[in-house]
Formats: sequence, structure tokens, C-alpha cells
Amino acid sequence: MKVVILAGGMGERLLPITENCPKPIIPIINKPALVHTILHLKSQGFTEFILQTHYLNRMIQDRLKDGEDLGVSIQYIVEKDRLGTAGCLRLSKHLLNETFLIVSGDLIFDCQLKDSIEKHLQTESLLTICTIDRNDCESYGNVFIKNGKVIKFIEKPSKKEQLSSKINTGIYLMDPSLIRMIPEEGEFDFSKQFIPLLLSFGIPIQHSNLAGYWIDFGTPRRYCELLLDWISGRISIPIPVTEVLPNIFIGKEVKIKNHVKLIPPIIIGDRVTINENCVIGPNAFISSNMKVKKDTHISDQAIINQFTLKIENHINEKILVKDLI
Repeated sequence: MKVVILAGGMGERLLPITENCPKPIIPIINKPALVHTILHLKSQGFTEFILQTHYLNRMIQDRLKDGEDLGVSIQYIVEKDRLGTAGCLRLSKHLLNETFLIVSGDLIFDCQLKDSIEKHLQTESLLTICTIDRNDCESYGNVFIKNGKVIKFIEKPSKKEQLSSKINTGIYLMDPSLIRMIPEEGEFDFSKQFIPLLLSFGIPIQHSNLAGYWIDFGTPRRYCELLLDWISGRISIPIPVTEVLPNIFIGKEVKIKNHVKLIPPIIIGDRVTINENCVIGPNAFISSNMKVKKDTHISDQAIINQFTLKIENHINEKILVKDLI
């Protein structure tokens, strides 16, 4: 089964981090986000990937290439103009001849999809929405289920409009015959337009509730939440750096100078240099290739490329060359 990853978004909510780095490959625990997704899906038997790209597409292709380094194959579909999360599928229809998996490019999850796939195929469904339970549905698509089928769907409802505790994860199983329902021109969104269109025509939509960890990391608050969840063991995907001491994870070729204090939990990426008299932690996350100047204290912060993302959900646009190096 092929996997289509929707990786064309601009990541406006994570600006300025995404100004020069597309959201699908921003560093998360020392790897580009999409690498985590691809490797997790590979562990479940998926090896053929189609990446729908638009914003800074060349950076994604340069980073992931043809997928050989990850043990998978990757094909790229580039949108010249924004087509939306459903409209972009028009460009891939020649590659999709059987049921395929759709995954949004701004997710980290450890859920297993085997049961969802089996249910989808056994019921001969045209579309299955994978859901997960949340108390607060205001930031997500809210799904109302009856007899195993989606009856009603509201994108980002108010508390009064909330239909149930089930939200859309941005993970779908889809029959390629449905692509013909997508308008031939213009931007067309999967949640806001495509799902309501199918429901209006009475086309049955199945649902499958996932178990495990799932997060959309597309806001500063949720990005920080993800980092804290991962280092606290809430995600059953190994942290891809070495744990040298309890809750102190350090990458390759890291240089730590004299009189540096490390306070867990912290994660330090590859090829990081930390100069004298620094205090790192607690809750410090430093991406690869950073140099921290002497006498610096980093706590409750994620250092991502040239920006400092504070744990309390505030992007502080400080160039590290001036402030930390």
C-alpha cells in the first residue's frame, strides 16, 4: 500500500522558524519531522511514499532524496500553485491504482495502523477517517460517529458545537475512485470541503479510532509539548540520540567545554559545541550544528536553527550568532 504524505503547507503558525525551513522537515529530536514519520510507517511495512510538496519543495527533496537512505522509495509531486490538501491529490492520481494511506506532514504518532487497514479493506470502504479521543476539540476536525460510520463532521468547532470526543487525526485510508470527486481546478481542502462534500452525497465514510500517541506539532505550544512528551517517555518511539545519563541525551560529535552544568531533561543534537561555564537545562532542546557561547544559561527552551522557542509558547526571534555564539 502506498503512502501519500501531505507536505506542501507553509507552516504559517510556526513562523519565523518556517520562513527558511519547510514545516515537514523542521528538526524534532535531532531528525527532520518527516524522517520520524517515514521510519515509523516503514516499521509497519510501508515502503512506497509519495510526497505532495509545494512550499520550499526543493529543500525537502534535497534532504530526503529518493528515500534510499531510509530504506524506502520516495516520489515527489510538486504543486506549482497551492491546491489544498485534497486538491493536490489530482496530481497523484496516475500513481494511485488501489487503496492508499494519506498522512498529514505535520504529525508525530506511534499508533499502529494494522487494525484500521484491515477494517477498511474488509468493509470495502471508500474512505476511512482515523480518529483519536480528545477532551478539547476546538483546534481539530470533530467527528460524530453512529454505527461505525461518520454521520457529521465539523472543522474546529466551538465548545457548544462539539459533537463528540473524537477528532480527525489527518490520517486517512482512501480508494482512488474518490479522486474524481475533487474539482479539477482550484484549491480544495480535505477537512473543510472534501469530507463535507462526500457526506452531502451520502457516500459512506468509515472511522477507525487509534490507540497511542498522536500530535499535530504545527503550533509553538504543541511543538514544545511534543518535545516534553517525548523526553518523558510518553511516545513509544526511541529517541534517536544516546542517553549518556538519565534524561540527558547527546548526539554525535558534541563538544562540551569545561565547567558546563547539564540539568535533565535535555536533548542536544549532533555537532553542537557548548563553551565554558554554561548551564544547559532543565527542559533544554538544542538542534544540530549549534554553537553556544560561554556563560549562557539555556532552560525551558528549544533552540531550532536560528530561533529560540520558549516552552511557555512564545517565539523569540533572536539570531543565535548574536546571542548565544
